[in-house]
Amino acid sequence: MHITLAFLGELMPSQLRAVEACCQPLPDSFVLTLDRIGFWHKSGIVWAGTRAPDPGFIKFTEALRHKLRRTGFQIDRRMFVPHLTLLRKVHKRPRILLPAMEWSIEEYQLANSDLSLRGSCYSILKRWSIKGDVK
Repeated sequence: MHITLAFLGELMPSQLRAVEACCQPLPDSFVLTLDRIGFWHKSGIVWAGTRAPDPGFIKFTEALRHKLRRTGFQIDRRMFVPHLTLLRKVHKRPRILLPAMEWSIEEYQLANSDLSLRGSCYSILKRWSIKGDVK
């Protein structure tokens, strides 16, 4: 399970280095309280999110997205909504109750996604944490 901070698409090796230059260790750990279910009708995605995102996490993520844009990446300009995708290809909003749960964020990763018949398969290229780079 993951939260996508910025979708980058397919990267060339030179772009990979540019992404790494934009990434910094986390300044602190963050806690997100997942306490709501959302539904994006157009994309058919059901997601879990937070009613009150950690302001530090939002600030960190927006700064990262800004750096990536300045470097030339086409990052979505809509407001960042931290969320976990739960279901895809849903035609109507399901009635799901979500008991509030806390998720501690102590690292973020640069991941590659390969699509297969069973869905996405992720491989981690690099990690950054509150302790610094973790290869």
